[in-house]
Amino acid sequence: MNQNHWDDNNDTNQNDCNEYTSSQTVTSSEVKTQKKASRVAMIVAVTLLCAALCFGAGALGAMMVDATYDGNDAAWQNPSNEGDVTFDAPHGGVGAAISDDEDDVQRRPLPEIEKSNGVNTLTYAGSAGDAAYGTLAEAYAAVADTVVEISTETVVNGGWLGNYVSSGAGSGVIVSSDGYIVTNHHVIDGADTVTVRLKDGTEYQAKVVGKDSFTDIAVIRIEGNGEFPAARLGCSADLIVGEPVFAIGNPLGSLGGTLTDGIISATARQMSINGQNMTLLQTNAAVNPGNSGGGLFNMAGQLIGVVNAKCSEDDVEGLGFAIPVDTAYEVICELIEYGYVRGVVDSGLTIYDVSNTLTAWKNFGSTRLGAYIVESRYTDELQFGDYLLNINGTPITSGADLETVLADCTVGETVTVEVVRMQKKNQDGKTVLVETTVSVSLVLREYVPTDADVRFDTK
Repeated sequence: MNQNHWDDNNDTNQNDCNEYTSSQTVTSSEVKTQKKASRVAMIVAVTLLCAALCFGAGALGAMMVDATYDGNDAAWQNPSNEGDVTFDAPHGGVGAAISDDEDDVQRRPLPEIEKSNGVNTLTYAGSAGDAAYGTLAEAYAAVADTVVEISTETVVNGGWLGNYVSSGAGSGVIVSSDGYIVTNHHVIDGADTVTVRLKDGTEYQAKVVGKDSFTDIAVIRIEGNGEFPAARLGCSADLIVGEPVFAIGNPLGSLGGTLTDGIISATARQMSINGQNMTLLQTNAAVNPGNSGGGLFNMAGQLIGVVNAKCSEDDVEGLGFAIPVDTAYEVICELIEYGYVRGVVDSGLTIYDVSNTLTAWKNFGSTRLGAYIVESRYTDELQFGDYLLNINGTPITSGADLETVLADCTVGETVTVEVVRMQKKNQDGKTVLVETTVSVSLVLREYVPTDADVRFDTK
């Protein structure tokens, strides 16, 4: 996918991505020989040999070489540091996705998360099936303790005004008894501190486990004595239009535990949220700022969606949206185990969308409107100012078009990128700009966020 994208309407740079490089340590000792040895040196050598025979050849080998090679030219493992393993994240190249055969010590173990595979017989009860509570009050009471309030603080550089603290608020849902919480990426993104408040008023500092901007899902974790009340995850594939649902969240950032109810208005609404294309549940349950990251539940008390947006246009009511729990569950597991979602394609291209001729001429010396390359991290054959024509023959007119094309590609795949390049040429003693069409082969890599938690403690 296109990880970097500027729009000339707001000059905003989104999701800058750099490669992760793991640290590597190699320890070894060299056996040196002396051409001329004195009598004393010979005596010492004989003494060391005797010691080796007494304590075993293994001890002498350990003295000589304090490292083992695992067959990978890029990684040596020091057995003396087994409690702290650095995992070399697959951030590029063919076969970049992590193999299922990797040792479990290189990822976090998944907590116990209760997830329904769906009802046996789909009826008008939808995803709740025969397990539905008789009243909304009963369903709310069963799950209210699993929804938390989230507050964030971010230190912002105000230029000549100095630094100041910006506060934010949202909601989250506890999905495991050991304190893992699902919320929205946009709720905690960029936050320096994240505080979680339970329904009983207890507050905890939370650690960001992982976040994914493409699905707008994030996982944070709190730690405390005892077990936390955890939500049961339902099956959003079984939802039907008209099925009763209810939302619990923290609207306005100060009304934690608020209940609103409604129905499922649509089960697979195609929406663009902050420029990202998403397939969402639509509900008429009231959703307000602060509800983001909260839960959308069915009448069986199962989490069937993570609230993430509402339509805020004037004269519009009853349009709330949530990420289906089936989608969220897969992302939750990836974030907990690896700190990021594997297999997301990265082209390495930073794109600038140009919608007026003046901007195109000022920045790129061209009058073409469309998508220009600002940076190409994975190949020098694509250059600053190249105008995107197509990828594998599919026309590209914007960063959004690029994302759409790459969504159908896989990590390690080679695509053909065709661009128009302005080149200086000498004609009749004068330097002129000439448009040249250039075709470049580009190997797609795997997107790994720079802040992905890829270092694990094996204790």
